[in-house]
Amino acid sequence: MDIPVGKATFNVEKNLLLLAGLYGKPDKRYIRGLMKRLKIRETDIGGKRVSQLIKTVQDRYALAAALVNRPKLLILDELLDHIHTDDLGLVCSLLDELREEGGAFLLSGSGADRLRLVCSRALVLDKGVITGPVSMKELAENEKTI
Repeated sequence: MDIPVGKATFNVEKNLLLLAGLYGKPDKRYIRGLMKRLKIRETDIGGKRVSQLIKTVQDRYALAAALVNRPKLLILDELLDHIHTDDLGLVCSLLDELREEGGAFLLSGSGADRLRLVCSRALVLDKGVITGPVSMKELAENEKTI
């Protein structure tokens, strides 16, 4: 997601600052810390536009963009399905921090093993019917029937 301004397109950090500014929270230190924690390094981005980044860095940027305003509720569609295995730990720690700060998140996904890393309960959609909530332990026990 590159945000065009006139004929120019901002790089990753400027995109995040602009997004934060839209929420009235353009905290450069927080954004740089978020980029550092999500391993969005200058060597990866080198002033490039978001669309020019490799997919794993784009995924981490998308999460940074979602977290830039410190939301109370974060809805993420298949985030963990698309995050590279090497990045799961850092993503889970950010979601845990969101929860500890009083925020909540709703994740959709097909990989119960990955969802289990951060979720305590699940709703199951099976042939158009929603069941649950069930604990992640119950989900693991019933996975073969789902």
